[in-house]
Amino acid sequence: MALVKWDDASKGSGVILSDGDLTVYLPASKGVRANVGKTTGKWYWEITITAKNGDAVGIGITNKTGVLDTLDPNSSNYRFYYAWTGNKYPGNVSYGQSYSAVGVVISILLDLKNGKLEFWKNGVSQGESHADILSMGEVFPFIGTYSSTWYTLAANFGDSAFVYTPPNGYLPYNRTIKYLFRNNNEIITYPTPYTEDLCVGGTPFAANTNGTTIAPVQNAFDNDPATYWGYGAGLAYMTGVAFIGYDFGEVSKKHIRQITLLTAAATNNVSIVTVQSSDDGVTWQNIKTQNILPDTYNKIELNPTKAQRYWRLLCGSVSGMSWGSNGYTWIVKEIEMMEGITQYWITVGNSPVTKAMFESHGLNNLTHIIRTNKTTTKNMADEGVLGQGKIYSYELNISNFPDIKNIVFR
Repeated sequence: MALVKWDDASKGSGVILSDGDLTVYLPASKGVRANVGKTTGKWYWEITITAKNGDAVGIGITNKTGVLDTLDPNSSNYRFYYAWTGNKYPGNVSYGQSYSAVGVVISILLDLKNGKLEFWKNGVSQGESHADILSMGEVFPFIGTYSSTWYTLAANFGDSAFVYTPPNGYLPYNRTIKYLFRNNNEIITYPTPYTEDLCVGGTPFAANTNGTTIAPVQNAFDNDPATYWGYGAGLAYMTGVAFIGYDFGEVSKKHIRQITLLTAAATNNVSIVTVQSSDDGVTWQNIKTQNILPDTYNKIELNPTKAQRYWRLLCGSVSGMSWGSNGYTWIVKEIEMMEGITQYWITVGNSPVTKAMFESHGLNNLTHIIRTNKTTTKNMADEGVLGQGKIYSYELNISNFPDIKNIVFR
């Protein structure tokens, strides 16, 4: 069974999968997304046209929020190479040769290290198509039809030999990179520093006066990126006024260390937010202000603070938003809030390392392990008398600094 395949849960109506979900039949104006996404690395896969009626098909990538019914070719949730004209989308910009004949092989070269995308037609590079894909967040292989076209196409994500040889540095898309470490004879790992999403069992809240609630706030906390919270208001009731947040309850206060924010298109995206916390819902403490990208998953890393009942995102700017019948409309698709967890190395087994160890305990990336050293100098209080118990002291509340791993006194 293929590790990477077309996702039966992520396809338009009428789309039919076969051949272990590697072959797809697409009726008019429908799309399909693969079941595994990527955020890092350089990847290669091939799509072969096996049957068709028409020329309106696009091959490329999409993110989690790309709609797969009634496709919009100019949505920023897609990047693809269009068969009929050879143009690239979004934007309908001149790019490469047209392609639509049965038997044509389109190679996709996804470079998430440099944020670039390239396509080959029958082994011939059409050049770099896009250089802005990092703004999409996690991306997935994608095919979509337009107009009255239908197509059948077969994907090779690396389960069999490719027709063309990938360039140096590119891996088959179905390859999974995971990391473990060896300490003498022990195989060890260092888990991620954050919990799962904690926005469960509490109460979402948002601005609801002096404006119009377009969609309920619960939608931003339901773990469904297809739903959203929407709020529209004039400028005076947006910047520094509009907000969305979560009440964890009096007995469930949280030390939030990371917030993930899934945004909408730029016309409905607040480009700057301030994270605030409160114990009473009246007096708010500013924790961090951060620029927010549209149409992507934004991660907001927070320094340690005391546990608080209420956490919210406050609108900091409407720059780039469009004015409509409800004023400026702020749309948030999803919010997740996580606490930090105590990190330590754990032993998962002994050498030699096994596939089961990688599958159960392998790390997808090492960013949470990379640390920086910081030297902080503090003057100590001079107390007592030499010969009678001289004391130098400085009080440090270590609970405020959970990331400290070592302290040296000199």
